[in-house]
Amino acid sequence: MLSSVNGVTTERPKWRVSVLTRSRPGRDRLAALMAVMLLAACSADTGSNAAPTDAEEVVPGPSSAPAPETSTGDAAPEGTTSDEPTLRDFSIEVTIAEDLDASIAEAVRGTLEVAHEEWSLAWPVEYYVVGTDRDAAERLAEQYCTVRQDLGQLHESQTFEDCVIHSPMLEFVEVAASGGLRAGWGADPAWRTHIIFQSAPFGLLGESGDPGDADLQQVLHETWHAVQNQAIDPSRSIEDRNELMGPVWFAEGSAEYMGQYLRAIARSEGRLPDVPSGDAREGGRFANFSDVMRNNLFAADPEFVGECAERSLISIVSFDDPCFQSGALALGPWAIAYLASLVGQDALLTDLHPRVEELGWQAAFEATAGMTL
Repeated sequence: MLSSVNGVTTERPKWRVSVLTRSRPGRDRLAALMAVMLLAACSADTGSNAAPTDAEEVVPGPSSAPAPETSTGDAAPEGTTSDEPTLRDFSIEVTIAEDLDASIAEAVRGTLEVAHEEWSLAWPVEYYVVGTDRDAAERLAEQYCTVRQDLGQLHESQTFEDCVIHSPMLEFVEVAASGGLRAGWGADPAWRTHIIFQSAPFGLLGESGDPGDADLQQVLHETWHAVQNQAIDPSRSIEDRNELMGPVWFAEGSAEYMGQYLRAIARSEGRLPDVPSGDAREGGRFANFSDVMRNNLFAADPEFVGECAERSLISIVSFDDPCFQSGALALGPWAIAYLASLVGQDALLTDLHPRVEELGWQAAFEATAGMTL
């Protein structure tokens, strides 16, 4: 099972939660699953993202690494006060917990550099990776909160101790201890910084049958959420941001597709770091892009042709939808692949997201796709 948390942050950040279980429904379901996916192009009745539930609320957290790289921040821009957050030049900083090997930081950083080359990240990146040791996770949280404090990014009434206690690190270490994977984008947009958290990447650690490329793909998935977020005015409310990110079938489906596609292409070109290949069965799922996309279909919930049989993909607009897991994360990438086949592989990056501020998400989608929802 792979699970991921993809969130956006306000004063008390709200996190989007998504879970992907990779199962293999029988091949006789393939045609039915494809039929459901294709409805994405012609169904009506789309909607905006539902707000996360209270159970999904987390405050941004840190991660610590051996000798992390540090960027030098600019002085506060003219006209700001010393109480306002410091804006920094672009940099990529990867920080890992003390119980993880330094090779993890190198693999993640190399992947982020590929993402920046392809997608032109506009804000500096902080990427934190939590391990399985709680004491190391707490020290990581302290390191993260020290950065926030030094940059004037603790919210009003938030103490340093509050920052540490509510850090995602302390939740993520529990997920990792149980063998799960969780990752998420989470930052106050006013900071103009991409902050991403990830639990222990067992594929990169070589401690599971999963290939390391599964973890690199997760890095790219979260980085695509960074691309989506930087296209939106930082001053907008969380409700506005959710709407401009698009409904979850699109926001998550496109992050899956773009991460899967770039991972496959960059790996074939030798641009990604060398990582453990995993066992033959699991590693084979990442052999090439066609295999990955085919397995997206096999990962769909076997009940998708049952309780979800009458649903269109674009009707899946919230994370608590019973069809979310199979729809947004497994079939959503197929809808994006269909869009790319119509208007080009780079359409999301060059056409759709740059227009959401001016047109709104749905109008930007329809103008890019040349069809109505």
